[in-house]
Amino acid sequence: MMKTRDRHGLHRALFATLTGAAVALATPAAALDICGCAGHPDSLGAFDIADDTTWPPGSTFNAGNNGGLTIPLPEDGVMIFDSFRLVSVVGFTTYLRFVRNTANTPVTLLVAGDVVIGGSSSLYVAGGYAAAATSNIAGAGGLPGPGGFRGGDAAALGVNGQSEGGEGLGPGGGSWGTSAPLTAGGVGVFVGRGELRPLVGGSGGGGGASNSTGNCSGGGGGGGGGALLLAADGTVTVNGTIDADGGRASGTSNGACASSGGHGGGGGVRIIAETINGSGTMFARAGDGSSGLRGAIRMESLNNSFNQNGADPRATRVQVLSPLVNSLTPSIAITGVDGTPVPEVLQGSVGGVDFVLPAPGVVNLQVETSNVPAGTTVEVAVKPRLGGAALRETVLLEQQNCDTAAQCTVFASFDLQSNVYFAEAQATFQTP
Repeated sequence: MMKTRDRHGLHRALFATLTGAAVALATPAAALDICGCAGHPDSLGAFDIADDTTWPPGSTFNAGNNGGLTIPLPEDGVMIFDSFRLVSVVGFTTYLRFVRNTANTPVTLLVAGDVVIGGSSSLYVAGGYAAAATSNIAGAGGLPGPGGFRGGDAAALGVNGQSEGGEGLGPGGGSWGTSAPLTAGGVGVFVGRGELRPLVGGSGGGGGASNSTGNCSGGGGGGGGGALLLAADGTVTVNGTIDADGGRASGTSNGACASSGGHGGGGGVRIIAETINGSGTMFARAGDGSSGLRGAIRMESLNNSFNQNGADPRATRVQVLSPLVNSLTPSIAITGVDGTPVPEVLQGSVGGVDFVLPAPGVVNLQVETSNVPAGTTVEVAVKPRLGGAALRETVLLEQQNCDTAAQCTVFASFDLQSNVYFAEAQATFQTP
């Protein structure tokens, strides 16, 4: 309603219905460069799994197990394509996997055009299954998917002399199996943020326990599911499967005197495109496929008609196209042991040994951060490969620990017995 005054000074009420038409504003597809990869000089061109001339260097095709292609990840984990087509090759139910790089980064696929994942085709970043336990072999932890964390190893009192399993790797690693009472390893937990910035995979499951010699080998924990960022300037069509599940744990050789491992936690899948559609499935579940401990799936698009029931866990769907990465990229790393730099290429995430201490005793770990604000608490964990509970210390990043470029250095000390350990550091803070 509004009122006006006529020229005679009398009031006259004018009733009017004012309707403003809704205006939808959308940027034309040709102008969108969501991935920043249009015309990129490092593009690998148009990928089509049915055409081996388009396969990235080092790719291998396995005609067994239904048939599939394995692509080695570059050191930064980023691969750029003009278009991407994963459809069933005649005679095969086709899959695509990736070989982890030395830093075990997530998989980042940047596509200047359309992405098609056809029916009966699967894109895998899933965690690895734990190795099976036998009467004379303890179950080894499963390897992670790219960007995830390894599963914990299992105890076998008559084989490795241990009764307690190992905790799963990663900040949400599953608890170790205990021998008294006999309990299984815990399931790995996904601890990433819902917006998947930064992108991270699932934590590993814990290793099982053993309370007697003989045929009493525990089961290993499953590897954590990996992490995938798929950003395309065009349409992403998923009629097949995207799989970031955690790996399955292995059972024990004898449930009367040993316990099974815990499944790996689900990973993370983030898809950004102008349009997302399809009738396929996307998974980021814990290793048993039904556990309530799941990872995260996020879709960002202007138009989304992807199968409403096709994602487990249920996908977060938004019509906001967020940046691929945070403008501020924090980092944290263990860079030294008792004053000696750690190797540039680390093998701990896949079960290798990176550093041998001269003797048991107190060891000082150097932790360096970048773009982590002063006042943040850093947690450093040292997890025995076998033998139960991790050792944990918290250290405050104080201003005197940091330089003007937001680079900080702190130290954490641990009194270690003879064993093999995995050292991890994490910092959690709220961005502005």
